[in-house]
Amino acid sequence: MSGGPAVDRSDVRVRHDTGVGGAFRGFIDRLRSGDLGALPVVVGLAVIWTVFQSLNPVFLSANNLVNLLFDCSTVGVIALGIVCILMVGEIDLSVGSVSGFASAIVGVLWVNSDWPVPVAILVALVAGAAIGAVYAVLFNRLSMPSFVSTLAGLLAVLGMQLYILGRRARSTCSMARRWSAWGRLT
Repeated sequence: MSGGPAVDRSDVRVRHDTGVGGAFRGFIDRLRSGDLGALPVVVGLAVIWTVFQSLNPVFLSANNLVNLLFDCSTVGVIALGIVCILMVGEIDLSVGSVSGFASAIVGVLWVNSDWPVPVAILVALVAGAAIGAVYAVLFNRLSMPSFVSTLAGLLAVLGMQLYILGRRARSTCSMARRWSAWGRLT
């Protein structure tokens, strides 16, 4: 450095912790200052694991944990996309409906129409991209807020899903009616 004052890196007001003990002291200091970080999530997971393991001794077995990871993978992939949308300050309320619609397309084309699975998946991806393109036009060209367009899209895509599933579809409302009727009978 030429001409400027030297920076003093040994400031006594800043504690430079090293090792496991230093990390633990830093963690305790953050807790005392009110910065909980990931602690509530970790404690919540530990409570959930303890409760479910006490109810079912197979819960924490390797096979069940792998099964849970497989079941959560689709939600995790969707969450990665939603995080990108949230980072730019927008929101997509129709992501669940669009993923259900794409799943319905794959199911109907593969099971009912005997299409090859890769082709059915490709058609579902194209349908999802087309829905996204409609949202992009509404947002960029017409300046419609993403909240409004995806809220309307949620209902429209859910309707399209029920249409392509036809009589095989089970509406949440009809299931709720059956459950409430069952509750009155018992």
